[in-house]
Amino acid sequence: LKKERQFDMDEIIVGNSKQLYEKLWGIKDIYIYGAKTIGRKIYTCIESFGINVQGFMVSNRYDNCNMLFGKEVYRIEDYNKKIECLVLAVNENVLWQTRDELLRYNINKLIIVSPFFNLEESIRNLSSKCKISNKSYMGEQLQLIADETSSIIIDDYTIINNRCVIKAFNNSHIHIHEGCMLDKDVLISADNMSEVNINDAVSIGYKSKLVALDNSLVNIKSKCKLLEQSNITSRKKSDILFKEEVLLGRYGIISTYNSAKINIGTKTTIYDYVYMVSEKSNITIDKECMLSYYIKLSVGSHRIKNIKTKEEITKRVPIVIGNNVWIGIDVTILSGCNIEDGSIVGAASVVNNNIPENSTCAGNTAKVLRNEVEWIR
Repeated sequence: LKKERQFDMDEIIVGNSKQLYEKLWGIKDIYIYGAKTIGRKIYTCIESFGINVQGFMVSNRYDNCNMLFGKEVYRIEDYNKKIECLVLAVNENVLWQTRDELLRYNINKLIIVSPFFNLEESIRNLSSKCKISNKSYMGEQLQLIADETSSIIIDDYTIINNRCVIKAFNNSHIHIHEGCMLDKDVLISADNMSEVNINDAVSIGYKSKLVALDNSLVNIKSKCKLLEQSNITSRKKSDILFKEEVLLGRYGIISTYNSAKINIGTKTTIYDYVYMVSEKSNITIDKECMLSYYIKLSVGSHRIKNIKTKEEITKRVPIVIGNNVWIGIDVTILSGCNIEDGSIVGAASVVNNNIPENSTCAGNTAKVLRNEVEWIR
């Protein structure tokens, strides 16, 4: 430990996630040294705090990938800039040897992760604007984090299971109303003037994510049910609204971006593996609709340009689905479609035009087969 230093370096050893969070808070330039199992676990832990990791560092002596979790993996021997903070996350067999080697590099703060690091510590770092009801239940290993500009409010009789992460930053707000239930490993995040509002008696399944970023809104009304690994993300002045008693099945992806909106009406049910994305446009599904498995709805999620003029020609006309519409398995609904009240769309159809009320349609592309029909759930 008395190896000669070439640069002034502040060294700290941390043994649990709470200590790591406290030492990293407020630092913007953070890298992790180590891209194997321990480094990956520490990356996941840091990101769950709402703290951004710039990338990974490794030695060019070892065979490592060039990208990890979407972050670049740098060879420290080739990196010539000063590093504000480096988190050393390697196994005990090479820990002190690696630490000695790092003394030759220009590192302002070196945080050494103990081989006995405990990821199971709970973290509560809440602003004065936060309010957590004494009548709510909090499981183990929770992370509740809000800076002084933001708030987290959790009302009575809410049940939050183990390892959930709830975080609000930069004038953002999260409100979980009375009687909600969050299963294990749920992530709820609001950042940069955004809001997540979860109303009374909402149930959110295992490993689901609700994220609002950059002046956006996610609003889940009363008695909705989101099954496991639902992924709801609203970004850049966009909104997602579930009205009362909506069911979202497992592994669903619902995303808005760039001033887009998605509205889902009361008592609509959407089964597993839905993919619903809107950019700079809207998707509206009215009340009491039934969407089967593997449904895809997309407006403007990829940009198309004219080669000669460079003009963007992406079609961003809203999708509108009326009341009491039944959509069969593996259906794709494209930009500009209007499916009117009481209609039925057959399995594996591709819809790229309007479907009149109380009709059935099917095919690729979908054609109207019958009129004046009604269906019963």
